[in-house]
Amino acid sequence: MGSGDLINRIIAEKNNPVADMVFGPNAVDFGKLVKADVLYKFSSSLQKVFPMYGKESAS
Repeated sequence: MGSGDLINRIIAEKNNPVADMVFGPNAVDFGKLVKADVLYKFSSSLQKVFPMYGKESAS
């Protein structure tokens, strides 16, 4: 399955998702996911143990 197929599948499964996470989409594909409103911010209790991974990167 190519990345385009994966992005289309995630969007198609918006109301009944099969996966919990997606890693590695390129900027164009990430934009498609944002536009389709299928992403939400992830947080974990491990952020207390590794606080540097929960911070937004400064641009």
